[in-house]
Amino acid sequence: MTHAIHVLPGLTQPFAVAAPLRLLVDTIAAAGGRCVAVGGSVRDHLMGKPAKDIDVEVYELALPALEKACARFEVHAVGRAFGVLKVSVTVGDDHETFDVALPRSESKNGAGHKGFIVASDPHMNPKDAAARRDFTINAIGVDLSGPAPLALVDPWQGVADLQRGVLRHVSPAFDEDPLRVLRAAQFAARFSFELAPQTIERCRTLVAELHTLPVERVWTELAKLLVKGVWPSVGLQVLQKTGALAALFPELQALRGCEQEPEWH
Repeated sequence: MTHAIHVLPGLTQPFAVAAPLRLLVDTIAAAGGRCVAVGGSVRDHLMGKPAKDIDVEVYELALPALEKACARFEVHAVGRAFGVLKVSVTVGDDHETFDVALPRSESKNGAGHKGFIVASDPHMNPKDAAARRDFTINAIGVDLSGPAPLALVDPWQGVADLQRGVLRHVSPAFDEDPLRVLRAAQFAARFSFELAPQTIERCRTLVAELHTLPVERVWTELAKLLVKGVWPSVGLQVLQKTGALAALFPELQALRGCEQEPEWH
């Protein structure tokens, strides 16, 4: 299958580091840590969209030392058990809140979206840390601790998949979370991306677990598909191809092939 190559404006533009983020990075660096921006903010930057809700992954610093370094800021340890801190930083009139986390591994110990054992490891390498992410386009980082221009951290070739408009799972860890089937659909709707054939097959193996997901999580992903989706039909096609449409929305599945009056449709 050949794909059109998408232009990524952010490849030639610097990743914006506002004053609160710079202060956070410098503070953590002074304590011996290295900061990498990860997740959707990096993906959106590369696609030419504003990078919002920046998540920061911190290497080479254990959680107690990270908490000590961030004590000068407002810290909410709501995810401390998973090595995650919510840190609010104010510089003048600029105020931002960041999810600051240690790299971590996850191992499945039960059914559904929450059946995981999480272990943080500040000395994990970036490729292993990114292996737990869903799609390669969400497994790209920006090294905030390096000199300008800031370098991309792309161990799973997410930039190439962004350019080709492909949603590809990162690793076999994809199979551990059935919610990723719905995330595939909403990302496809938002970006008009195609699922890699191997990823479609992995999604199909997760359909039997979709019933274990809380209704509110299903609704959250469906709402993104419908509200944020520029091409909702593309997302619905992903649900159909993976078997999720029949499993979760049999009423919609039953409408396939139902002809409509041409004058109105």
